[in-house]
Amino acid sequence: MENFLKSLPKDPKQAGIIATLASLVKDLTKAQSTKISSTKPQVAATQSVTITANQTDGKMRYRGVAPNYYPPDYTSNCWVSTISASGDIGNYYNVNESGTYAGEFRTYLPFDTSSIPSNAHITSATLKLNLQQNNSANFTLNIRDFDWGNSLECPSGENDDWGRNPPNSTLVGTFNGTNFPPHNSFQDFFVTIDDLTSIKKNGLTTFILTSDKEEANLQPSGNNLISIGGYDCGNCNPKLKPQLIIEYTTEPSPEPSPEPSPSLPPQESPSPSPSPQPKGCKNKKHIYCYIVTTDHQSAILWAQLDDENDERIYYKPTATCKNTPPPDTFFNYCINNP
Repeated sequence: MENFLKSLPKDPKQAGIIATLASLVKDLTKAQSTKISSTKPQVAATQSVTITANQTDGKMRYRGVAPNYYPPDYTSNCWVSTISASGDIGNYYNVNESGTYAGEFRTYLPFDTSSIPSNAHITSATLKLNLQQNNSANFTLNIRDFDWGNSLECPSGENDDWGRNPPNSTLVGTFNGTNFPPHNSFQDFFVTIDDLTSIKKNGLTTFILTSDKEEANLQPSGNNLISIGGYDCGNCNPKLKPQLIIEYTTEPSPEPSPEPSPSLPPQESPSPSPSPQPKGCKNKKHIYCYIVTTDHQSAILWAQLDDENDERIYYKPTATCKNTPPPDTFFNYCINNP
């Protein structure tokens, strides 16, 4: 038997449904109000993603040689590590009884940022580094947008992967060295990425970390270096590895034009005149319908919820009634044996 309820049932055999109709009306009212509120303008929500540096991070050193030692000879004495337990940045010049030692270090960090949607609007980016050693460092840490092809190699000279002195790559962030954490403290420090165009939404974001004094070939007195945690730090806490923290927004999908809100079934006053004859439930929206067995021993009360995300819709895992709706109807919510 199929019916649509223009008024509450009057058949005593169906009186068991009346107790359930109040909760159904409440449910449909919630669905209706949800639909109405969804037509309000939506605000793009901020999302955050933290990306750990790839294992292809590395560092490069040029070592000074006699007779001048500093600045280093950029045609020889290059050393590179492509899988680093730590990253070194800065320069050094030491003279002692064993001889003279001089050189310069740069660190290279790649981040796979391809997971950021192409339509994302990046609002901030921060580079998190963990300081392991601070060898009397007194310089400004420079972060540059520099693409070495994710395969670090010693160049034949100061060009290519070294990136020139001074570098010709874009400066995207700096950190005042007077704020470096203490030596061997394993403390985090954070560098704001000011140029957000350096974040590549379609692949790798690659940075080179340098010292401003090393870039200018200013000879230090002793060690002017820091060491940060690298990707390949063995069984270390992943939080000690370099991380890039990115916040972004995406515009919400446009909302479809709202349909006219369904009217709740009006309460009719008792009347001596008979109720209109049922017209069936097929192909009609925003109606309530119940289907009972011929012996009137069981029934299913059917309705239509407008919010497709409602957890009570029959195909949702959390639905209490999972019956399949009658054919040629718009029903998606049911109550067994109301």
